[in-house]
Amino acid sequence: MRSFRYILIVLLAACLGLAGGYFWEHQKVKDLQGQIQGLMTELQNVSQASREQLAKAEAQLEICKLRVLVSEARCDVLERNFGRADERIDALEASLDKAFGPLGDQGIQARDTVKMNLEGVREGLKKLDIKVRAKIEELAKVLDQVLVK
Repeated sequence: MRSFRYILIVLLAACLGLAGGYFWEHQKVKDLQGQIQGLMTELQNVSQASREQLAKAEAQLEICKLRVLVSEARCDVLERNFGRADERIDALEASLDKAFGPLGDQGIQARDTVKMNLEGVREGLKKLDIKVRAKIEELAKVLDQVLVK
């Protein structure tokens, strides 16, 4: 009878030890899962911020390309090649939405300002007026201001 009690106590102690170890390790697993969830959330936030920065950088690249087109149009006007300048202005106008779209409301306002300036440039190009160079330079200043922001 005594040995039966001894075996029963040993088995009970072993079961308690196993149960305690299980719950202790289970708590570690829960803690690690919580850490993983926190890191996943942080990674998603960083990823979203990176995507936004990338979109802004791509928009700035497109605006730089527009700025190059404006500079080339200005050179064409100085060379009195109004046809090529008009082609460059057409290319610039076609790329406006792609360049200013990712910039949100500020981009829409800048795009509208550029479109208004483009109308004046087009009128000068149609008249073959060399003074259109000043309007092209204003257009370049508008694009430069967008790049600075």
